[in-house]
Amino acid sequence: MIKAIDVLRVMAEHKESEFEFRIYSPNTEQGYSDTELSKLPAYVEAHSTFAKLRGNEKMAIQVTEFFESDFQTIASLTMDGQLICERKAYGQPMEAIKHALFEQGTYSEMVEKQFMGLRTGRTLLVPEMNESMAGGLMKEFMAWRKEGNQ
Repeated sequence: MIKAIDVLRVMAEHKESEFEFRIYSPNTEQGYSDTELSKLPAYVEAHSTFAKLRGNEKMAIQVTEFFESDFQTIASLTMDGQLICERKAYGQPMEAIKHALFEQGTYSEMVEKQFMGLRTGRTLLVPEMNESMAGGLMKEFMAWRKEGNQ
């Protein structure tokens, strides 16, 4: 099951990609249908954080705000034209199609928890590091460096 934070993480990690998502229609939200989609898909351009509607580009909202309030209305999400996750019907959980995109390494999970703790003002307890966790951290760090990050 995919949550809004998982999709936002994928979008942040692939900010050079364009994302498009299909939204359920008001008829579906009101219970008249299980799968009817809105006529206009929403999208997020590469290197942008604003969601817009195709055909009505003046209507824009921060993607984080939209996902916090309306994630359950999203039927499917594509990245550069490829389907990455979908919901079979309104009210059903979002399921990954491209599972590798949604896998999170130990290091990025720890960093995400720290950022969430800073945002909410909560104290985070970091578990004692064992050999497996240390190996996972280093493996992910080396992959990150190999991609040309500094």
